[in-house]
Amino acid sequence: MVATTYAPVALPLRRRLATWLLLACTSVWLAEVTATSSRFPFVTLQGWAMLVPLYGLHALLGGWHVMRANRVTWPVVYLPGVLFGLYEAYITKVLWDPTWSKAEWHWQAGGLYLAQTAILVLFWHPVFAFILPLTLVERAATGSSEILAVLPGPLRWLAGNRWGLLVLGLIAGTYSAIGASWLVALGSAVSSIAVVLLLREVAVQVGPAPSLRAVLPSNRQAAWLAGLLAIGYLVLGVGMRRESVPPVLKGQLTVWVMYAIVIGLYVLALRRTRTLPFAIADPYTRPARRPIVTLAVAFTCAALAGSLAGAFTLLFGVALLIVGTATCAAWFVSATVRTLVGRRA
Repeated sequence: MVATTYAPVALPLRRRLATWLLLACTSVWLAEVTATSSRFPFVTLQGWAMLVPLYGLHALLGGWHVMRANRVTWPVVYLPGVLFGLYEAYITKVLWDPTWSKAEWHWQAGGLYLAQTAILVLFWHPVFAFILPLTLVERAATGSSEILAVLPGPLRWLAGNRWGLLVLGLIAGTYSAIGASWLVALGSAVSSIAVVLLLREVAVQVGPAPSLRAVLPSNRQAAWLAGLLAIGYLVLGVGMRRESVPPVLKGQLTVWVMYAIVIGLYVLALRRTRTLPFAIADPYTRPARRPIVTLAVAFTCAALAGSLAGAFTLLFGVALLIVGTATCAAWFVSATVRTLVGRRA
């Protein structure tokens, strides 16, 4: 099967920066605000000084890894998202010492809390912090659609269909309302969405990119961004919950093995793409405002309704984590099999 790809274009840095910031803020919105970890990230110093750079650098470098492939495939998209999720080890230490549901979900192996690790590494960060933001920004601010085309059916429907976007907004907005009053839930949604919508307009006014490949970092820029992220890992790794880092043989070794497996699979998946046929696509189609607007309206309405629903919202959140993690575990197995056997689709 021949898939479409886009020729690389050397856009100047000033044309990239607004879209970079849009990607960073969309990632923070869908991951942190939805998860209730930070309800007002864009009106606090901590949000701009830590969350936006942290999520932005991961998303940009993850996108750069995706676009190293001549032809994008599902394993090449999903595996960098798993690496994104592993930051919950050395930065937040949540995989070793959870800050949520520690008593309820207390199962451990290899020094890791199994439920929290599966949720964050297989589901939450790959989907909400990486794949969905990358897909939405590609549709909203560029003229390509490479990411959307290779997503599994349910995820492609959620990110690419107007009814799917409505459902996605209802899901994310309802989850974001857990434990919040209606005023907090509404204020959190509106303040976050306003920033994302504003940045989308700025990115398009600066000049919409012909493709996601054109707007993501070049190799040299990726090297600088990787250096900044390494500094972030060092500073936060030492300065945040340092007492929660376990001994090497009682937790760290397990994370090292996970990194090795995921990196190995990604490298092999990237090599597989070099043998796949592809065709150069039309270099420009008009970016669409509607996907983000649809998602934003549904998110806001669901956040308000969810804050008034009481216990139902909490039960819904638990069900989402269980279903989402089980689905992503199957997708991880699928990506692994496709990579190892060299499936050509």
